[in-house]
Amino acid sequence: MNIQTMSKENNIPWNEISSFLKEEADQAQKDTIKAWLNASEENPGLLREIVSTWQLTRSKPQFYKPDEDFLWKKLVSGIGQRQQRKIVATAYSKWIAAAAVLCLVFLTGTWFGTGLFPNRSAQPVYSTIVVPPGSRTQTILPDGTKVWLNSGAKLRYPTDFSSASREVYTSGECYFEVAKDAKHRFTVHSSGLCIQVFGTTFNVKENADGGTIVSLIEGKVKVTDPEERMVASLSPGKQLVFSNGKGAVRDAANLPALTSWINNSLVFENQPLHEVISYLEGWYGVRISLDSELNQSRHRYTFKIKTESLREVLDMISVITPVTYKVEGEDVSIKYK
Repeated sequence: MNIQTMSKENNIPWNEISSFLKEEADQAQKDTIKAWLNASEENPGLLREIVSTWQLTRSKPQFYKPDEDFLWKKLVSGIGQRQQRKIVATAYSKWIAAAAVLCLVFLTGTWFGTGLFPNRSAQPVYSTIVVPPGSRTQTILPDGTKVWLNSGAKLRYPTDFSSASREVYTSGECYFEVAKDAKHRFTVHSSGLCIQVFGTTFNVKENADGGTIVSLIEGKVKVTDPEERMVASLSPGKQLVFSNGKGAVRDAANLPALTSWINNSLVFENQPLHEVISYLEGWYGVRISLDSELNQSRHRYTFKIKTESLREVLDMISVITPVTYKVEGEDVSIKYK
């Protein structure tokens, strides 16, 4: 299907959308847009892409010309550039699955409030990336900051990074390479903590128990609570362990192993079974239950996972430890022999 046919089949009301984005639309034009949205399940997605492209390019006069064929080409081109800039997949299948199929990238705040859209001057437009269990992905923010998202992680950020401070909101595990900008602080909001930097490389991980671990690789990090009370200041190689409102700074035991997941591998260095199991659950997108005796196991494990299947890893663990396992879909149980 050619570009012109796609545009005509969807009957996109370009003039009405253009007027609305320029805040010149009358009620009849708004009603036309609403009717078009209800005409097809595909149309809301098309409108999101149009709004997103307009927000990112800020080229309203050029974008909204009356030639529909030209307009559609600009839209497709803008979407392609945005996806190329924001979602970067590696050659590994799990990363491709997350970036191309499973990773959900969408604008939030667009469909709420009075009217079709909220007042843009009062409510910023956000993009959100959600990574399903068992997948990983990488994104590049508008300021050039690189972010890796591990299994089950979420990243929310404003599409406009021109404000005095660059702020993002995370859950799960994320690895940041923050673009240097001495004039604009970069802040990560995560589980009751605010991590503030200007140009730094660090890993932030929220645990299932509600605790958060911040590990610094390069640069300097200041961690505060939401009221900006100081929690910790980290130097490279240090790690903040925060839980139940209290934090403790310690040496990071093995940073290369800690951040190996961004290279699509897992490295364990003399780690206890419960830590290994926690990483395996996220890596393979499964739920693993341990026999009560194994929860107190003193066995420690050193090995690396690259392309091995879950069963291959469980077989390896059963060689080190006398255990048996059972896999039923996404549920795995491990017991002593």
